[in-house]
Amino acid sequence: MNNSFRIFLLFFVALITVSVSATYCLADDNIMTKAEFAEMIVKSAKIELPEGTKDLTDAEYHEVLFNVLVDNKIGYFAGAKASDPVSFEEFAGVLYNMVGGEEKLNTDEQLVYLADHGHIPPDFLVVRDVREGIAEYKKEKGSYPTQLDQALNGLAAQDNPFFTDVMQVAVDTSWTKRDFFYTAPSTGAVYTYEPESGKFSTTSNIDLNFAIETFTNFEKPKGEPEDEKELLDS
Repeated sequence: MNNSFRIFLLFFVALITVSVSATYCLADDNIMTKAEFAEMIVKSAKIELPEGTKDLTDAEYHEVLFNVLVDNKIGYFAGAKASDPVSFEEFAGVLYNMVGGEEKLNTDEQLVYLADHGHIPPDFLVVRDVREGIAEYKKEKGSYPTQLDQALNGLAAQDNPFFTDVMQVAVDTSWTKRDFFYTAPSTGAVYTYEPESGKFSTTSNIDLNFAIETFTNFEKPKGEPEDEKELLDS
C-alpha cells in the first residue's frame, strides 16, 4: 500500500470530533470555505504540516496547507483561494477521487455514484431521477414540461407529491417547494427548474455541518484493515 493511498484511507476511517465554533471561522450561512475543507482533510488524515507552520500569517498558512494537499495527490487545492466556498460538485469530485473512483465521470455522475454507494445522502438520486424524467418527457413530447408537478408550495406529502410530471415514483416526504424552487432535505441545497431549458440545477455551496457529518459517517471500505495501527503497519 503506497503512502498516498494510506493517507486517503486514513482520511475515511478517522473519527472526526470537530467543534465547529472552536475550530473554524465560518463564512456567512455556515458555508464551508476551501481553507476549512483543507483543514478538515489534513486533521482527519493526520497529515503533518511543515515545522513552523503555526507561526505563519493566515495567507502563508493557507498556501502551505494547499501545497501539502497537492503533494498528497489532491490536486483540487492547486491555486485555491482560502475564502472561496466549496460547491457540492467540488466536494463530490474530491470525495469521488478519494474513494477510488476510476471512471471519468461528470459531476452529476459522480454525485450519483457517491449516493448509490452510500457516501452522500440520497437527495442526489432524486435529482438524477428528476433530470432523467425531464429528458424522457422532452423525448416523448418534443418540449420540456412547463412544471414538474401539480403540488402546492410547502412540504411534500402523500396528498401533495412532488415531481409527478416527470417521475413514476413521486417524492412525498421531506422535500419542500416554492414555485420552481425545490429544497433537498439532507443538504439544504435549493434546486431550480427552468422550463425553457429543462435544467434542474443548484448553485448552492456545501454546508459545513453537512460536510462534517458526511466525513464522520463515511464507512471504511470492506476488506481493509480494521484500525489505523494496522494500516500504518501494512
